[in-house]
Amino acid sequence: MAAEQDHLSLDQIACRLLQDNFLLTALELHLELIEAGRELTSLKEFFSNPANFERQSAPPNASSIARSHSQATLDSLDISRLSEDGTDERVAVLEFELRKAKETIHGLRTSLTQISAEREEHVTSTETDLVNNDAARPHEQRALNFLVNEYLLRQGYKLTAVTFSEENSEQDFDDWDDVGLNIPRPPELHQLYRVTHKETAEMECQTSETMYSAEEFTRLKNLCNTLEQQLEEEKLKSNLQPDLENKIVNVDASTDTTDLIINETKTEILISPPVELLEEIAEDVSRELPPLFKRSLTRLLQISASSTPVESRSLMSLLVETLPLVTSAKKEDSIPLIVSAAQSSSSAEEISSLITMLFNLRKRPQELERMAVVEGVKRLAMTGDLLADHILPQTWELAGHKSVERRLLAAEICLAVAPLTPSHLRQAMLLPMLQQLLLEASEPEVRIGVVKAMTLVVAYTSHEDKYLQCEELCLLALEDQDSEVRLLAQQFLLPVLAQWALQIQRLDTHLVKRLLARLKSLAHDSRCGPMVSAVGQILPFILVHLASHKGVIEKMDSDSTIKVPELGRDLNDPNIFLGENDSPENLIKALCLRLNDDLYQNWPQMEWMLSVFLSNLFDVLCCVDVASEDAVLAFVKFYHQLSKSMGQHFTQNRIKPMFKESLRQLEDSLTNLDDNIESQGVTSLVLIPVLLVAILTTGDPNDTMELSSTLRHLLILLPSLKLSLTPLKVSVFHLCRAVALQDTVLSCLSEACKNSRPAVRLAAAQLTLHSLGCVHDGALTKFVLPQLAMLATDLNEEVKEVVVAAYAELASEQGVVQEESKLALQTFLKDALASHVMSVAITRALARILPSSDPAFAEDVVLPQLCQLAAFCLHGLTSQTRRMDLGQALVAALSVALQVPLSRQAIAATLVPALRDLSVVSEQCMQAHVDAVNNWLREAESRAQIEQTEPTTPKSDKPHLVQSAMSSATAAGRRSVEDVKQKMSSFLRKK
Repeated sequence: MAAEQDHLSLDQIACRLLQDNFLLTALELHLELIEAGRELTSLKEFFSNPANFERQSAPPNASSIARSHSQATLDSLDISRLSEDGTDERVAVLEFELRKAKETIHGLRTSLTQISAEREEHVTSTETDLVNNDAARPHEQRALNFLVNEYLLRQGYKLTAVTFSEENSEQDFDDWDDVGLNIPRPPELHQLYRVTHKETAEMECQTSETMYSAEEFTRLKNLCNTLEQQLEEEKLKSNLQPDLENKIVNVDASTDTTDLIINETKTEILISPPVELLEEIAEDVSRELPPLFKRSLTRLLQISASSTPVESRSLMSLLVETLPLVTSAKKEDSIPLIVSAAQSSSSAEEISSLITMLFNLRKRPQELERMAVVEGVKRLAMTGDLLADHILPQTWELAGHKSVERRLLAAEICLAVAPLTPSHLRQAMLLPMLQQLLLEASEPEVRIGVVKAMTLVVAYTSHEDKYLQCEELCLLALEDQDSEVRLLAQQFLLPVLAQWALQIQRLDTHLVKRLLARLKSLAHDSRCGPMVSAVGQILPFILVHLASHKGVIEKMDSDSTIKVPELGRDLNDPNIFLGENDSPENLIKALCLRLNDDLYQNWPQMEWMLSVFLSNLFDVLCCVDVASEDAVLAFVKFYHQLSKSMGQHFTQNRIKPMFKESLRQLEDSLTNLDDNIESQGVTSLVLIPVLLVAILTTGDPNDTMELSSTLRHLLILLPSLKLSLTPLKVSVFHLCRAVALQDTVLSCLSEACKNSRPAVRLAAAQLTLHSLGCVHDGALTKFVLPQLAMLATDLNEEVKEVVVAAYAELASEQGVVQEESKLALQTFLKDALASHVMSVAITRALARILPSSDPAFAEDVVLPQLCQLAAFCLHGLTSQTRRMDLGQALVAALSVALQVPLSRQAIAATLVPALRDLSVVSEQCMQAHVDAVNNWLREAESRAQIEQTEPTTPKSDKPHLVQSAMSSATAAGRRSVEDVKQKMSSFLRKK
């Protein structure tokens, strides 16, 4: 038996295993023989025939082979289960199946290659086939897919490659053999592109024929003929001159495809014709605008072409030159192509796609980029029904975009197409779109664009049923939080609305009525001032409405020599917003003649002016808080404009009596009160600056008697009743700004300085101080210095405090009175320690003049005095409140002293001791300034090269230090004080 076994061949063993169905053992033997290089033909043929294993496909029981949980992913494979008994066998079976699949694939590849080669033999490779773009064959598609996937992976587009492979799940992109071709793999995609591009370039160099086929050339030629015919029809329709064909603005075709820069090079973009031509194209604009008003409106809104057009070329030539750039990656190159294609296309879907492309060229278009898009939209708006069907609907979608630049583009498009939009579309689409933007836009720049666009929309809107909506939007813009939006609404939107209201006779019944109602509700609001200014903007329209009466028009006399006041500028000028047929100059002359006539009878418009407009405006004025400077100043400007416009006669007889009577009633009510005077009628004091500045200055500039008498009376009345001086401060400041009135105002203040009542003298001193900023040198020498010298001897310390502040103000300014003011200020130094009020006043005065003082004055006068005051603050004051007041003033003064160039000796002798004393004061009662003062002290000691020491002083030395400081200051300054007294006495005697 052993001998037989020794002589059994491997073929016999293999046959026996196969007969007994020991397939796995036979397979293992087969694999071992292959590894040893002794492969058996019988085993190879058996395992190469898939039919031998069909019966094994259905195992008799479920426990035969454990399958993986998922056939889709390797991650879900349960590796632990494969480690059980029988794992090696299962792996061997899988490896066998894999080899069989590869052999099958290899055979299929060979067959597929032969079939493909046979089919390609019957295909003629012609140029027409290449142009016609036949569908790719299956094997070509698989090869291209493999190359594209490989290109995406090598360029880093991993997510795109994953998506691409998922969309082609039937193909294995990891192995070229999976393509199914029994040929070597081609070069990479970019290499194929280079070879093809090179061959194409060589072909273009060898021939002068176009890259397009004959059919393509014929199609383009027909298209060009059609476009030229449409262009000629458009010219005839619009009455355009041949030399005013489509003009162009240059756009820089830079290599950076993310930026669009308007420049004077390369690619061109269509630009709109002049505004006058656009206005002629608008078909159903029924509202007539005066020519000058229309011209001023378009000039102010800057809606004309912003670039200088160059060489005139037809749309046809531009289209032909741009078509070859259709594959260009530069976005700016596509703008003229988009515009031209949209004009010539008859497919609504294509037009919509082209306009969408135009609106979305840039995610965040900047100003120049938006300008280019707007110019293209203006050209499209002139073509057929594109505006209604495509441009406006997509602009509305653009208005709701989250990007600020996109919403701003929508507003600019509305501004550009407003003259081209039919009346019904302006009402149905443009106006609601702008309303949405105005209400929802949080960015001021977007609302600014909306106000400009709305101005033009309102200017062309003709249906009166839309007036109330436009009026409401105008009021919203006038009350906007942003000052620039309010200003644009006042300058542009409101005059346009007022012109419309005047035209349809709604100025008094609607617009002015609404403005007065809003003004009354804002009397105590910060927006009161801007609303008063808005009322002033439409004052010229109110005057024209006042003149629009038969009795006034009858007095029109073109030969009259009466001087016509200047009522407004630009859109507010009657010569602009009235047509030439209305003879605005003669109309205003007739109104002036009627107002200057004492015997005239009130007509309906005048009755409205007196009983409604002026009366309601006066009531609002009486409700305004006198402390609201913006509102007070706005009322002053308005009444000044009103007085100038209505003339001296009307002002004296109609406006001034209202103020005089109200002021008399206010005075009577105040003088009859025993208590709580300050809380009664304070808000009505706003009448004072309006009366003094706006009304009493109307008329002959040389006649100031009434102004002088009223001011003198008020200078005594208000201080005597302990009322606020704010109305007089506003009045004096603005009156002194007029050089011709300075002498009148200062003479009234001089008389008040001599009044026996301390309150009146104090008020005169405060008003003199308030007027210093606008008084010329001659008036300072003639009035101010004598007034201050007189008040300097006053027994009232509050008066002296104001005088010291006035001298410090004059001494800090360059002028002829600077030196005199410094000398006068030194006379008060002897009183620096006499009272707490003077100590604080002199400290503040020294801080005021220190930055402008020369080094000698600063080191010899200012710093020694500050050092003395600091010692007095530490050792001479027992009240914590007074010490804190003086300490606060010293902190301000010494912080300024550190910024002044000083010598080392002056810093060591005066500044360092003063800071040491102030440091102790800060630790005692001004904790917020401790760190700052200590830092200043270290800085001063470093500059003076002094070793830092703790500022400790025994209490027992306090009287001695104070006395020594005061004695040294007195000894050092006694002679200088006497000299100053003598100089001032001689100076006053000369005056």
